[in-house]
Amino acid sequence: MDKDSDIDYFIITEPGRLWFTRTVLIAFKKIFLLNSYKLFCLNYFVDLNNLKIRDQNLYVAHEISTLIPTYGQFNCKTFFESNQWIHEYLPNSTEFDVSMVGKNKVRGIKYFAEKVFNGRLGHFLDRKFKHISERYWSRKFKHSNMQSDYFVSKENISALHPDNFKLSILKRYDEILKEQEERLKTQLD
Repeated sequence: MDKDSDIDYFIITEPGRLWFTRTVLIAFKKIFLLNSYKLFCLNYFVDLNNLKIRDQNLYVAHEISTLIPTYGQFNCKTFFESNQWIHEYLPNSTEFDVSMVGKNKVRGIKYFAEKVFNGRLGHFLDRKFKHISERYWSRKFKHSNMQSDYFVSKENISALHPDNFKLSILKRYDEILKEQEERLKTQLD
């Protein structure tokens, strides 16, 4: 990492709690971290029913292979098992040892929050926060294509990459690949 790097978070939630979780974490970032993107960049959320990432390319494979799981040993193991496709792009990538990841424990504030928001209230808030987020994004990024792969807004997945860094990286990779093919006079895959 260099001094301009940020910390990206990839969050796995319970089904029906993705947008609730996302909103709570965004509020935490805005209030307690003074909206710092450097320390707390929340750009990818999936729920447990959507662990296999559909957007399969070199950029996403690299993102997954460099994840450092911190919590939820079983969910991390299941996530990595669901995304074995990354080895097609990065055959030498190593598997993360999920035995080092903390196991799920429900206590304290987490226990209380799960009791309060586990039923209809949680479902209602999740749908409401999804609607509010989509409305906010459509106003904030009105000049962008909200249907593109850098705006993913579904019940069980949320990814927001307004600068579309992924596209520029993949485009540059294709350019380098073509340059090398011309230089070597052979086709590379």
